[in-house]
Amino acid sequence: MRKRTCIAVILVLLMLSGCGDKWQALDVKSVKDRLVQLEYYNDDFQTFSLAGVSDIVGRINDSWMLCFYDYGDQEKALDEIIPVFLADDQKTFDVTKKANYIIYEKEAYEQNAYLLYVRVDNTFLILTGPREQKEQIQSLAKDLGYYE
Repeated sequence: MRKRTCIAVILVLLMLSGCGDKWQALDVKSVKDRLVQLEYYNDDFQTFSLAGVSDIVGRINDSWMLCFYDYGDQEKALDEIIPVFLADDQKTFDVTKKANYIIYEKEAYEQNAYLLYVRVDNTFLILTGPREQKEQIQSLAKDLGYYE
């Protein structure tokens, strides 16, 4: 009997420890607010909303691009569009999957680019820029709550 109780307690603890791996998905307004706070927001950014999907897209500086999509309850639409963003070279991305998020990232040497795509629930963040600025791009994603 003690062995079963001990196993049950261990299983419950393991399940509870996985709960901490979840990230909070943002909406477009929250992303814009954070970009303003971090002094990355500029007049180049555009926001759109159509058929339950909202986004904010813009150039952060001369070399960084940010796209953020909130698919609301349109999970199937997001599932269908992500492979389009990843294109034919989906297998070349490093992929990290956790509780409610997936990180796709790679360094594209031929284009001297770093690509970071992060899905949290039904939201999708894309950050791109020069490979040399990989850490700064990751830092911005961390500040948005979209990188570990």
